[in-house]
Amino acid sequence: MASNQEEQVETPIRMDWREPPVEFNSEESIMQSGEGMTRSASTGRVDEQGQGNLLNLILNMMREMREENREMREENKQGFEAIHGKLFEMDHRLDRHENEITFVKTKIDMEKREIEERMNTFDGKIAVSEQRREIQEGRVVRVEYICL
Repeated sequence: MASNQEEQVETPIRMDWREPPVEFNSEESIMQSGEGMTRSASTGRVDEQGQGNLLNLILNMMREMREENREMREENKQGFEAIHGKLFEMDHRLDRHENEITFVKTKIDMEKREIEERMNTFDGKIAVSEQRREIQEGRVVRVEYICL
C-alpha cells in the first residue's frame, strides 16, 4: 500500500563540540569563560590572544553602565533630599502663618466681645454708625466703633 504522505526524517543538527556553549549570567561568569579564550566579533571563532575583543568591550561597557547608574542614583538622592528640605521649610512657614492668622482672629474675637459687653452695660440699644480700623503691616492693630 502506498501512501500519499511523505515520511518526514529529522536530520540531526551538527554541532561543533570543540566550542562549548557559554552562558553569561554575570560579569564573573563572563570573566571565567573568557580567560585565555574569547570569541572574535567578526568570525565567531575562538581567539586565543584574548586582546581587544568583543568580550573585553562588553565588560568595559558593563562597568561604565554600572558607574553611570551609580552616579545617577546619587544625583537622584541629592535632588530628593533638596526637595524634601524645601517642602519641610515651606510646611514650617505655613504653620507659622496659620498661627499668626489664628492669633489675629482670636484678638479680633476678644475685642468684639469686649465691645459687646460695653454696649450691653448701657440701657437700650446703641447704634454703630461707623467703624474705623487701623492697619499696620497688613495686620489690624486697632478697631474703633463710633456710636450715635
